[in-house]
Amino acid sequence: MTNKLILVTGAHRSGTTWVGKMLASGPDVAYIHEPFNIKKLLGYSICGAKFPYWFTYIDSFNEKDYYGELNKTFSLKYNFPKAISFVDSPYSFHRVIKEYYYFTKHRQIGSKIIVKDPLAFFSTVWLQQKFGFSILVIIRHPAAFANSLIRLGWSHPFSHFVFQPELIRIYLDEYREIITEYSEKEYPIIDQAILLWKIIYSTAFKFKEKHKDWIFIRHEDLSQNPLIEFEELFSRLGLVFNNSVKENLLKYSESSNEISTDPYNIQRKSREIIKKWKSNLSNQEIQKIRSNVEQISQHFYDESDW
Repeated sequence: MTNKLILVTGAHRSGTTWVGKMLASGPDVAYIHEPFNIKKLLGYSICGAKFPYWFTYIDSFNEKDYYGELNKTFSLKYNFPKAISFVDSPYSFHRVIKEYYYFTKHRQIGSKIIVKDPLAFFSTVWLQQKFGFSILVIIRHPAAFANSLIRLGWSHPFSHFVFQPELIRIYLDEYREIITEYSEKEYPIIDQAILLWKIIYSTAFKFKEKHKDWIFIRHEDLSQNPLIEFEELFSRLGLVFNNSVKENLLKYSESSNEISTDPYNIQRKSREIIKKWKSNLSNQEIQKIRSNVEQISQHFYDESDW
């Protein structure tokens, strides 16, 4: 794949930030963080489009609301007025100036662009058709995904799916009733995580069957052998894998790193982090997750992965 635009997506809490930033550590590669994020805060302000829902679905029926601003974003035209509106300290002002020059520099030299955004997952087909993206989907073990959401206390508003009837019709019709049920009642986070994983990765499996040019890779495989797996990934995406990239990859994955409680910290012990769910979840919780997702998870994980 030699496309200029590369989308790193999948479920949230699946390692997309780590993967995206490692890919963007190569020469002449720019990084864009979550343009689909509904929280328009400093750091998400490069895109001027307003996304009303988590996992906003875009296709021909509503593309007029998003195409123009996304085109600016993917052309590295920094939304300076939006960013400056969030400035409330010398630090945030400095960050805006730094980001502005970062995007300006990469636009001028014609850099490749990594767009990291799990929230764009259901819009991947449209993004590829309209902008020519190469698509990289990160898969994460369902128990690891559930453990992460439980640890962080991250609940999900399932009404955001209900409010998007086209998304339900195209991708999630088999989950219509249970999504409606979860939108009307607050379920425990473990149950929410199970449903979210099924919704996202049942769709990912359909994508995998249909889009042979997309790349699907497990977070666990990247974490277990980061140097080998990332070198192959760089090659498949047409990115330069040099000594500087290797050093950066080791910095953010080696065993000497501390395991951080910060959900946004990408510095990690990559081989250890993939096993944390086995000690954090009870046997009963693991069995509950497995029994509920196995019809889908068997396409990505076998007996040895449990």
